[in-house]
Amino acid sequence: MEQIKTIPSDLWTRRGKVIVTENLKQWRKSPGLAVVLHELNRCVVECELVGNVTYDVRLYKAVRAYLRSESFAITGAPCIVKK
Repeated sequence: MEQIKTIPSDLWTRRGKVIVTENLKQWRKSPGLAVVLHELNRCVVECELVGNVTYDVRLYKAVRAYLRSESFAITGAPCIVKK
């Protein structure tokens, strides 16, 4: 399985918006987009000038699972994931 992927930066932001929307639908509460993107940016390996974001897939899956959890939606506490 591929460990590193590259996507356009606007799709990276869209992923954060989707997490916020899912949390609002499921838990009726969610931290803001800036908080979610801050947590997602832990997965970023490289940001290119062209507008692409390269990220670690395994770390992204772990962080995304936490960001979609009830504990994050209610408290907004930072994610603790070991690399």
